[in-house]
Amino acid sequence: MKDQWIFSVEEAEITAKNYVLKKGCSQRLMRRLFALNCVEKNGAVIHRNELLVAGDELALHFPPEEASLSPDAMPLDILYEDEDFLVVNKQAAMAVMPTHNHPKNTVAGAVWHYFRSRGIFRKVRFLGRLDKDTTGVLVVCKNPYVHGLLVDRHTHSKEYLALVEGEVTAKETIDLPIGIGERSLLREVRPDGQAAVTHVTPLAVLEEGSLLSLRLETGRTHQIRVHLSHLGHPIVGDGLYGNGREGEGTFLHVYELELWHPRRGELMNFVAPLPGKWNRIIMGARKISARCDTLQLNSTDKDDTGICV
Repeated sequence: MKDQWIFSVEEAEITAKNYVLKKGCSQRLMRRLFALNCVEKNGAVIHRNELLVAGDELALHFPPEEASLSPDAMPLDILYEDEDFLVVNKQAAMAVMPTHNHPKNTVAGAVWHYFRSRGIFRKVRFLGRLDKDTTGVLVVCKNPYVHGLLVDRHTHSKEYLALVEGEVTAKETIDLPIGIGERSLLREVRPDGQAAVTHVTPLAVLEEGSLLSLRLETGRTHQIRVHLSHLGHPIVGDGLYGNGREGEGTFLHVYELELWHPRRGELMNFVAPLPGKWNRIIMGARKISARCDTLQLNSTDKDDTGICV
């Protein structure tokens, strides 16, 4: 694992502080790296007001970190890993971060255990979080610099799949504000809420309801669940906003995520195959979109014909 980022300076003359900020480093991280002597020019530690010139090599080093987490020795379904990212396929019934009700057996604890077992001493930094029963692609950044670059730039690139109640056959954009309900902490559509936009594309109609593809322009808490429930099509198994029962499991899955890799300078694509429980429900669906033929199921459950027949 590379615990550093190296830049080749092209500017004629610029202070090290301003160069690091120009490269997308936050003020807080910039101050911390200089204070810990983690910034070098041409192999020598420098202070933040030192001048850089074209041809200099600037290196940012990331010191070891501790996390206030209990390591959970649980298996991770790893989709991809390099020096900057760990991409996992999150399983159902697993909280992302510890809470009062779920202090252990979390994704964060499993990642922290995985990091420590491989000599990676980093805080666990997620690019977005998922509800406990939501499954699919979840990205962990391995250093604070990459996390700062991408933390506000990942929501638009996700495709969610949801199984909802009722028949949905037409594309729709749901543009309805979401806020906290007056009588509970649950979210609801309300005129004084925050702007929330969800794009809905129906893929198939089946006995239990409809299979939808969803993309977000905003990332409000429980946005997909609130919007679909408001329209009368709650997600199957949703015990908060629908008719699901505790422990049944919500049929909401982050299927695909595109991510701009800042070190490689290329767009990367990650797919989390649908959990096996979807197979039994989706088989025999009436297709609305050819997208059905491209969806992947868990390899232990997928057949040779695809999931929609």
